[in-house]
Amino acid sequence: MKFLMDIYGDEKKRAALLIRRSLEDRNEKESIEFQKEMCIQKAENEDLKIVEIIVEEKSAYNLRIDQRPGLQKILDMMTDNEIDYVVCWQKSRLIRDLDDEIIFTTVLRKTGCQVVFADPSELPIDTQEENDVNRLLHLIKTWSDQTEVAKLRTRVKQHLRTRASLGNYIGGTYTGYVWNTHTKKLEQIPGEIDVVKKIFHMYLYNGYSVKQIANQLNEEGFRTKKQKKFWPSTVVSILQSKIYCGYYRWGFTTSKRRAAPVRADGYDQKVDWVEPIVTLDEWNRVQNLMISRSAKKRGSSNRKIPKSSFLLSGIVFCGVCGNKMHGRNGTSVYKRKDGTEKQSEYFRYFCNSTDPHPVPKRIDAKMLDQNIFLALVREIKTLDREALFDIAKSELLNVSSGLLSEKKGYETKIKKHMLAVENLLVNVESTTDSDLLSLYGDRIKTKKNEIEAIREDIRSIESRIKKVELTQNDLDEFLNFIGTIESYEEFNQEKRKLYIDNLVEAVVVTGEDVKVTLKWDLFDESSNEFVTSVNRDFKFIINK
Repeated sequence: MKFLMDIYGDEKKRAALLIRRSLEDRNEKESIEFQKEMCIQKAENEDLKIVEIIVEEKSAYNLRIDQRPGLQKILDMMTDNEIDYVVCWQKSRLIRDLDDEIIFTTVLRKTGCQVVFADPSELPIDTQEENDVNRLLHLIKTWSDQTEVAKLRTRVKQHLRTRASLGNYIGGTYTGYVWNTHTKKLEQIPGEIDVVKKIFHMYLYNGYSVKQIANQLNEEGFRTKKQKKFWPSTVVSILQSKIYCGYYRWGFTTSKRRAAPVRADGYDQKVDWVEPIVTLDEWNRVQNLMISRSAKKRGSSNRKIPKSSFLLSGIVFCGVCGNKMHGRNGTSVYKRKDGTEKQSEYFRYFCNSTDPHPVPKRIDAKMLDQNIFLALVREIKTLDREALFDIAKSELLNVSSGLLSEKKGYETKIKKHMLAVENLLVNVESTTDSDLLSLYGDRIKTKKNEIEAIREDIRSIESRIKKVELTQNDLDEFLNFIGTIESYEEFNQEKRKLYIDNLVEAVVVTGEDVKVTLKWDLFDESSNEFVTSVNRDFKFIINK
């Protein structure tokens, strides 16, 4: 589909290609070479000038957006106005996480940059403000990709846990040891293992603290495995590692992206592929010493420090003057009747206007955030799921119809090749010349191979058509995901902010009266009538 020239004229637009390796490189269409070839072809079809091809060799299956230098470079090029388009194979090669979706689409909308997918089954990204249906569909797709990543993470962890349960080494680096792939053992590194022995001896028998040990090692010129200075935390990690007494520990916590580790059943067993440098009794004595010397005992909770995080920052406005309200936090000091002082921390949204207001210019931030979430819970419960499903289906119909047209074209090619094979067979029957028979045989074989290749393309298109189908269950699962907002009290600040960014367009505060504008206003294009309550303005009074 060549639409770029019609919009932008004769000048070629600049494009950067993003290619990313798949963790499960199971077929040709997931390979870097295939993605690169298809993206270059797409850029040429759209008459784009390729300024750079960025390849992420490392899978991004468990990486945040700030841990992907390739994607970071793309964002920088967009921000610096070095490119007009980003071309990639599929959206899953670009982003597979709702948090990253918000960041990336925000940059797209601010810079005016566009995204082009080489896979025709992918739904185009429309950054126009009024196209809320496209935004909703992409959030559903990203949520689906995020769910697939979670399943992939589960498969990988299950494989590792199975190997660990059998007492096999499944990775990890330890100061003083290196894994020998031939002997299948952790072998001691001369010099480096002596430093580890010195650390245990200084802590257990000489009474040194971890800080004193780190300072002493640095003064004597010793360095860590990565040739850096020792820190108390480095010494602690060595003292707590059970590998040095011949025990392999793995899987006691399961890491989750952007969340605290979750306790899990792990493996702690004696293994024969490492030579210990301390006894189990010595290691246990070290752990007990660390607990007894710690100012904060292991297992006790940290002092809770309030976070000055304003969930509505940038989208809350004063209903009197229309100015944006700004978050402000601090500590107020009060004097009691007995003369003692009491400190109280506050979080407020302020209107900085100097004009007089008939209502207070400030409002308690925590109270407003709480009321917003309560209001969102009420609104989400009133969603018209059937109307939303019909609109989403109509949007995806455009994509599937294009694939069906492509499939029909391939079927026409097969018919032509089959007719050519029939003609060649007629020629075979009408001659006895060995050279001609050999020539006809080669041509028949070539045509059959071409037919099989085209049939493979048809099977691929059929698979893509199934991927763009939206079922009622898909939509229900996504809405159920949004419905988890009812448990907002259990969310951390980051997850609360995610919901606000996805659902709330603006909040207007006039005293105790609050007006909230939700995103995703869905209208019937034929009648321009409001069809669902996903997006609408609603008002409520703050409950103090």
